[in-house]
Amino acid sequence: MAKQLITRRQKDVSRLLREKREIYPNKLIAQKRRNRMKKAVAISLAVLLALSAVSPAYCGGPLRKLGRGVSNLITCPLEIYNRMAKTNKDIGPSMEWIVYGFISGFVMMGYRATVGAWEVISFPIPVPEKYEPILTDPEFFFGSGNKNDKKE
Repeated sequence: MAKQLITRRQKDVSRLLREKREIYPNKLIAQKRRNRMKKAVAISLAVLLALSAVSPAYCGGPLRKLGRGVSNLITCPLEIYNRMAKTNKDIGPSMEWIVYGFISGFVMMGYRATVGAWEVISFPIPVPEKYEPILTDPEFFFGSGNKNDKKE
């Protein structure tokens, strides 16, 4: 008798839950979304906390490295024109500056894009030491190449 009562209650509970799901499906979906959002926020906060623990307290180093990386990624296609213009200025007008300038610009474009991607990915980590730039001449595409331009 007791066993029948328990199974009967279980059937009633499962029937009520099934009816609740049928009546309020949007609430269940919204609840699942809220739970996923809470998990995403918790993970994001944990990652930000970990990144802030890695980087030093001053803002100049990591933010400058991130800015350098984004700048290098955006301006890397301009390297082709820049190298062709520099080669033309050094060699003079001939077919050589077109070929040599294009090839050296294409290689430098790949180098600048790779360095930029690395600096964006690794901006909270002080590699190289003290967030020094990998590309030094110039640090930014529109920079003059003087190391004295850098703000301390």
